[in-house]
Amino acid sequence: VLPYHFGIAVRDEDSGKLVFLPLAGLEKKKSYPATGVANGLKTQRPAGPGAGDILIPLYEGSDNAKGTRPEYNEHVYDVQIKGDDFRSFLPADSPLELTVHVAKDGDISMKVYFPTLDDTVSVRVPTESKQTAYSSEQLYGEIGAANRAVDALASFGSHVDPTELE
Repeated sequence: VLPYHFGIAVRDEDSGKLVFLPLAGLEKKKSYPATGVANGLKTQRPAGPGAGDILIPLYEGSDNAKGTRPEYNEHVYDVQIKGDDFRSFLPADSPLELTVHVAKDGDISMKVYFPTLDDTVSVRVPTESKQTAYSSEQLYGEIGAANRAVDALASFGSHVDPTELE
């Protein structure tokens, strides 16, 4: 059985922050083989030949992980779909349908369907080694966001001691 919920990192529409979204069908204690789906997703950026790639971070999370920050969960792999894998240009905010399959032997595969292009991209997720969760650029980005949050909180008034926020 699956030891954890499988899910992806998505941007929350209300807060704009990345959150963990469990995939329906890949819940903890589900028997192998198992297939999970996520519909109603949209691309954040344009993609296609010469236009950029799409990154889909895959995570394992606990029972109450839905809506938590992705880094609080176990990072499995960042599925990267190269822009050159697309037949044509895919605009930002294009819909996509995600299917993740976990086989009896633990192999993980992902299919991403792009209705705008009527195209499906299949990716095998390597399970023989763990991928580093964050690059140095991502970590610097997180540090920058935390520093901006500290500055914003400090600007609310003198009742906040900025040194306590650091």
